[in-house]
Amino acid sequence: MKKAFVMSLLLMTIFGSVKLSAQNTEKLLLGTWDYTAEYAPIEYQKGQIVFFEEDGEAMANIVIGEQTIDTQDLSIDGAKVEFVAFVEYEPVTIELELKDGKLSGNVDSSEGVMPVSLEKAKE
Repeated sequence: MKKAFVMSLLLMTIFGSVKLSAQNTEKLLLGTWDYTAEYAPIEYQKGQIVFFEEDGEAMANIVIGEQTIDTQDLSIDGAKVEFVAFVEYEPVTIELELKDGKLSGNVDSSEGVMPVSLEKAKE
């Protein structure tokens, strides 16, 4: 009986900390991030990703010059962030990880997988 109680308590602690970690990541994400994707087509190599809350839900937009691209399916799992954007009518998956106040990861498109790095924009 004690084992079951301890195991239940341990699982609740683990799942609670994962949820708390995702909430912390979401708070750290909010705002504008400058991105660099060195191997992307030249018009997409630099821009911004804006993370915001709408109706209590985390959202993101990609801003490239005067163009704003909405994203879909934003998920935050611990320090990992993933979402999809349609660029020139094609789905592009962005997978990022928050580490030491910076985001880095990959963009997966029909052009292949390309690294991307983000730093919080100076306000």
